[in-house]
Amino acid sequence: MRRAILLVGLLSLVSRPAAAQPPDHGLAGNDAILPSSGVAVQDGLLSLYANPAGLALRPGEFGLLYSLGLHAGTDVDALGPQFETRFTGDWSAVAGGRLAFGVDHRDLPAGYAYSPDGATVTDRPSNRYSLGLAQGFEFPRFELQLGLGAAYRWTRSDAYALDGLSTWDLGAMLRWQRWFSVGLSARNVDRPRLRGLEPGDSGSVAPSYVFGLGLRPRRDGISFSVDVAQREVADRWEYTNTVGVDMDLGGRSHLRFDWSDDSRFALAFSVALGPGRAGLAVANRYGESEGTRRGSLGLELSNRDFARPLLPRRHFLDLTLAGAPSERGSTQDPLDGTEAMLDALAQAREARDLAGVLLRLRQPALTLTQREDLHRALLDFRRLTGLPVVVYAHEYSAEDYYLASAASDILLDADGLLRFDGLASAPPGRGPTDTAALPAALVSLAPRNSAPARLSGVSLSPDAHAADSTLAESFLLTVARGVAEGRRLPVEDVPDLLSRGLLSPDAALSRSLVDALVPPDSLGEWLDAAKSQRRLLDWRRFARRDYARRRWGLDPAFAVIHVDGLLVEGEDGLGLFGPETGSEALARRLAAARRDPRIRGVLLRVNSGGGSALAAESMRLELRRTRRVKPVVVSMAGAGAGGAYLLSLDADRILASRSTVTAGIGLWGGRLDSAALADRLGLPLTPRLAPDGRAALGLTPGPPALETREREQLEDELARRYQDFVAVAAERRYISEPEVDLMGRGRPWSGADALQNGFVDEIGGKHAALAALRRLARVAPGQEIRLQPMPAPPARPGLWRRLLRRERQRATGPGLLPAQGESLAAWTLRVDPFPDAAVLSLDASGLAAVSRAPLR
Repeated sequence: MRRAILLVGLLSLVSRPAAAQPPDHGLAGNDAILPSSGVAVQDGLLSLYANPAGLALRPGEFGLLYSLGLHAGTDVDALGPQFETRFTGDWSAVAGGRLAFGVDHRDLPAGYAYSPDGATVTDRPSNRYSLGLAQGFEFPRFELQLGLGAAYRWTRSDAYALDGLSTWDLGAMLRWQRWFSVGLSARNVDRPRLRGLEPGDSGSVAPSYVFGLGLRPRRDGISFSVDVAQREVADRWEYTNTVGVDMDLGGRSHLRFDWSDDSRFALAFSVALGPGRAGLAVANRYGESEGTRRGSLGLELSNRDFARPLLPRRHFLDLTLAGAPSERGSTQDPLDGTEAMLDALAQAREARDLAGVLLRLRQPALTLTQREDLHRALLDFRRLTGLPVVVYAHEYSAEDYYLASAASDILLDADGLLRFDGLASAPPGRGPTDTAALPAALVSLAPRNSAPARLSGVSLSPDAHAADSTLAESFLLTVARGVAEGRRLPVEDVPDLLSRGLLSPDAALSRSLVDALVPPDSLGEWLDAAKSQRRLLDWRRFARRDYARRRWGLDPAFAVIHVDGLLVEGEDGLGLFGPETGSEALARRLAAARRDPRIRGVLLRVNSGGGSALAAESMRLELRRTRRVKPVVVSMAGAGAGGAYLLSLDADRILASRSTVTAGIGLWGGRLDSAALADRLGLPLTPRLAPDGRAALGLTPGPPALETREREQLEDELARRYQDFVAVAAERRYISEPEVDLMGRGRPWSGADALQNGFVDEIGGKHAALAALRRLARVAPGQEIRLQPMPAPPARPGLWRRLLRRERQRATGPGLLPAQGESLAAWTLRVDPFPDAAVLSLDASGLAAVSRAPLR
């Protein structure tokens, strides 16, 4: 019986007693470039090498590779002497899509010469060619990808046995996200015939089967693969197990080690720079009478980092806005939030087979900032793609019309109406002082902040009233400019337009406020007639397709860290009035982002009016440590004021929307009546007393009052921290301290005015902030960057959640708390009943926090 000869990774050709095999091509060539050659993990470019099904799992990819291999020794010593060391040249190409195509060439190192005395190894040139075809299937609901593929291979050689040899291989691969993959490859399924082991005789090559598993832990740069190969040798089955470990070193380089139980091992290293990738691989195999040494150098050019999935047919992306969606969505379904919708619109700008966007409005209760972000995203989609955006609704309010004005076509139900009741003349979410009044003894260094007066029920000062009026005027101007830009109207005409009351469909059409009147059941026909396309693709399904862009392994990443709600010391939680971001929790996330070599930068998404001064200062210092290691960009949502603005100052850049409430440089604090607060909330709040029996600063069970000594100490503490706040803002924003003080004193600014005053760097949402972070991190504009969210821990279950739900049900109108979604500037209150508490309250337009140290 003659010794079987393996063709590792290309064809596991195995002999029967009367069959010879082609020589082993070894670990030179393709696997020097890619991080793994397992049948479950290799996809896209060069997947013909292991499993042709992987061609279809990188839709949109195109690539070329050339590799130079060095072979020394042979593992067929029993058949003859070793052939001399020689070089081989291989190349591969792939065109990926739903139906993917690949071609591959291998320069085999040796062939066979035959004589009446038998077969001997000879250094005759042999060239093997492969053609592969694969079909991909996607199941977005389960984030699964399935690939089925086949490869036809044939050989041209001066060696008699190999010349004209052709084989068929089949493959399948099933992948869940990027974390788990299963692959199966069947090789030589047609049992190809070899010409003459002996003169006048020919044999067949037995098929072989390889089953593989791939696993990559979610938060680690290491992946594992296990392959089990089954082959028929001498009328019996033999098995070979191969284990591979791949390490992602910072996203640009890979190190891989493979070991098999037939005495093979290989080590490969590759580095990626832009569209190019270079790799080096070495391998050895030793047996009782055989030994091989392999090496290779390779260069790859591909759009692997820029590839995008392809849609099978052109569709309108179908989005629906209803209810009061939050920005981040729920823990059960993050796609419930507007942030996920914005991500889908950004992804849609890069999709080549969309016909446009259809947005249905069902009286959504959105904040002005949410509407502004969506308005901007729709305009960007139109500008960058040239495709239409269609908005449809049964009824448009003034706020809805502002959002709809970003569309190329505004459609109204033929039985609908326009309800233009105008916009609020004051910052929304501010109820009358008499409904929000609460007995309080307060000290304020924020005279331009209306929150202390509204909390305690006193009249607004002229400065606070003027600040509120300026903020409201800025909001009105944001809406007017948006409508004027979208509908090509004079800005000065928009306020009157949005105050016309009820308009019938015919009146709206005659005044060109809408473009067509369409019954709900005729929307598809209108799209077909006006846009030549009526197929719809639900945006949630489209958003879930993002998993198809992910290649096996971890890409370079940006950490996305949210700062929501009140800033507190310690851990995150869900307080009586909403989410709380803890200083220790944020410090852990920033430290993890600093340590992770794959994270190239940090995006801090801020939606907070501030909170504890100590917590804000601790967060700012932690942000400064991070900025010294990696770029940090702050993106403000509805609010980034007070302590939230203080912590943002140490970022490389600060971006805000025009309607963001920001700055608010000022502090205030004091004592509240806990009995009145408990009665207002319907909650049993019992404050603890200081050791001397007096009520601690924060809550008092009766009418609040500050002793002269307490008031003086509180004033000194507030003044010291206010000066620190002003000094930090002046240093980081390159503004003199007198100017900061002049524009501060608790005054809230809109994002548009903050840009003019130098408090922020740019107007834009989350995706504009990501673009700025790309520039700072020196990442190519089209390179795929993974967003690594670092979410807050789950909210505390039980009593606190039930209390919050109860309070939200009560907050349906003007009062201490605004209704959910009523206002981007809705102010919140936090009372901490511990004896050493001094964090009192916070307005979205100003900070109210002092030291936690007890005042005696």
